[in-house]
Amino acid sequence: MRVNIKKMAKKEIQKDLKKAIKKTLGVELKEIHLEHPENSEHGDYSSNFAMTNFKKQSASWRKKAKSPFELAKKIVSNFPKTNYLKKIEPVSPGFVNFYLSNKFLGLQINQVLKEKNNFGAKNLGKNKKAIVEFGQPNTHKLPHVGHFRSYAIGESIARLFEFTGYNVFRANYQGDVGLQVAKCLWAYLKKKIKQKKDLKENIKDLQKAYAFGSKMYSENETAKKEIDILNIKIYNQDKNIFNLWEKTRKWSLDYYALMNKRLNTKYHRQYFESEAAKEGKKIVLENLNKVFKKSKGAIVFPGEKYGLHTRVFITSNGNPAYEAKDLALMLLKKKDFDYDISLVSTASEQSEYFKVVYKAAEFIYPKLAKKFIHIPFGMISLTGAKLSSRKGSIVSIDELLEKTKESLVLLMKQKKYSQKQINEIVDVLTIGAAKYSILKNKPIKDMIFNIKESVALQGNSGPYLQYTHARAQSILRKSKIKKIKKINGTSLNNEKETMLLRMFIKFPEIIENAAKNYSPNLICNFLFELAQNFNNFYESLPVLKARDKELKNTRLGLVKATAQIIKNGLYLLGIQAPEKM
Repeated sequence: MRVNIKKMAKKEIQKDLKKAIKKTLGVELKEIHLEHPENSEHGDYSSNFAMTNFKKQSASWRKKAKSPFELAKKIVSNFPKTNYLKKIEPVSPGFVNFYLSNKFLGLQINQVLKEKNNFGAKNLGKNKKAIVEFGQPNTHKLPHVGHFRSYAIGESIARLFEFTGYNVFRANYQGDVGLQVAKCLWAYLKKKIKQKKDLKENIKDLQKAYAFGSKMYSENETAKKEIDILNIKIYNQDKNIFNLWEKTRKWSLDYYALMNKRLNTKYHRQYFESEAAKEGKKIVLENLNKVFKKSKGAIVFPGEKYGLHTRVFITSNGNPAYEAKDLALMLLKKKDFDYDISLVSTASEQSEYFKVVYKAAEFIYPKLAKKFIHIPFGMISLTGAKLSSRKGSIVSIDELLEKTKESLVLLMKQKKYSQKQINEIVDVLTIGAAKYSILKNKPIKDMIFNIKESVALQGNSGPYLQYTHARAQSILRKSKIKKIKKINGTSLNNEKETMLLRMFIKFPEIIENAAKNYSPNLICNFLFELAQNFNNFYESLPVLKARDKELKNTRLGLVKATAQIIKNGLYLLGIQAPEKM
């Protein structure tokens, strides 16, 4: 077969379509757009070139075609002969639809089985370094489900970038100094809270203290003054507070280490505000009256001059604000990992904040500032309510996962799973259910986490995809065949077979688009459609009892390749693909 199956079919069609257009119109195009038709009956790819370019035709063009449809027909007649396409057809009012041959599609099965865990991998970031910063829970309080969205999106983007050729460095930036810590420790001392033996109980006490301290800071002037003084003492590592700060900070870090392990996330480096504070203040002071100016006792960046808003970088009491620390963080990350691109995933409400910080950075170190990309995500709520750790009405990550696990256990008992079976798989399903519920949404959009939908074994959920993978593995085990023989696809003639097979070519394209657009939801959409097609195929056609050996081998190849693609996709979402379920 002439076409190189290691390349995407899309690129092969684009190359030959450019030849056909040049032969038809005498013009040489650098790029040409193809898309997947919404209805698969209209082919695997489609071009609307004839429609979008007909009005732009010169007089000489118009002599060759008097309508978009006629132009489409001319292009089809000049398309090079291929053996990777079953047919090409012009469709009114001016589309050209391309149908890949079963033989070519069948070769995709071989390619999946050959490349295995690497199927879909790209070289977009070859020889490039990317630092991905995500998670960012502050110490001295519980991380809530908003942080969980950052963990899920950030880890998935890090994996996507690794899969597309980047050298990736995972970073977590945590606030361990500042007013939030002072509020917590003030209340901790005021309430005379005693240390517990259980780590989680200590963390809950810190959260309660933080909520109380926040309330008092906004309602009681005396408390506010005391907290402000304590804040300065923490920054200065005053011996009267340093030991308590260090001990309670360690509780948070130990707790986060356990959470990271549960979420299957590992960081190369954890950065802290305490290590960025001094350098951040120094940077601002060195650029006073150049980039920054004094205002009401504070030092600010005059954002209004650039269509932004003015922000405080050093407060009136001399402490560096978040903004100053972020300037220092850029240098800290550069020192540890000489990056080409720096991605930071945070809530969308911080978008304006980052515009100001990086506008200021443009004047101080412009080369670094150009490498920054903010990946904003929308708010997340349970039962429609926004979450606020300041008000104390948060749902922690632990609580969300436990509620999800409880719902899964109940559902699995209804499905007659034994307790042993539940114990073996429920933790993997819990993380899969929770992460997938987050990732299937477009990152920038606000979302409501629905536990019932997240644990469903049917429908667009993590457990449904995990179940489909396990089902495919079960079929392969029952076949007792150790190796699938080479497949050419000519025996695949049933519509349900070809519908499933035609999904395979899309996977590398989905990976590329998801990486370029920082959108794991594109992978979720694809996997759900793939799983639906697989289950429709398996429930309608015999695999283990196929009518002959060649057909059985081909269908087993379909099963194995589908399982591999689901596994690869779930990995990119940070979700495990169980062998049994």
